[in-house]
Amino acid sequence: MKRAGESTMPASSLAQILIRVVSLHWMMSGVIQLSYIIFMYRLTGFDLTPFLAPAVYILVGLAIWKFAPAVAKAAARGNDGEITLRGVTPEQLCATALMVLGFYFAMNNIGSTFSGIFQYAMSRNVPQELQTQPFDFFNSLATVVAGVILIVVSRKLAAKLFADRPREQGE
Repeated sequence: MKRAGESTMPASSLAQILIRVVSLHWMMSGVIQLSYIIFMYRLTGFDLTPFLAPAVYILVGLAIWKFAPAVAKAAARGNDGEITLRGVTPEQLCATALMVLGFYFAMNNIGSTFSGIFQYAMSRNVPQELQTQPFDFFNSLATVVAGVILIVVSRKLAAKLFADRPREQGE
């Protein structure tokens, strides 16, 4: 019996949310790598080989996304009982997971971004061979920006992901 402010979801639904967050991680990594490659492509000329790794990341991310429901159900087989969420909806849980992923991207690369800014400011005093390539800086900056964007849009994205899901009483 559900109380006011409670919602329930099968364990496989929680697993599906987490699997899809991993798939978003793969896809975002691919897009960030792709932006880096496109930036380099302008400088290096015509070679499609560097595009393979980002394409694989994006395709694997899309595959993980597509098969997340089946994988989650298989993983939870025999243990797919209802999980009671007091005061938290599945949509809020998804928004939180997306926000955590955004923080991961941003915080994991903010140091490299500041280091690149500092190095650029001090570049007159640093020998050329010790300077980090501008591509490394661009990659770090793009990852921080992607993380911040994910943090900002996490609620709206979660709402869109759950828009076609029927709401239960009490949610």
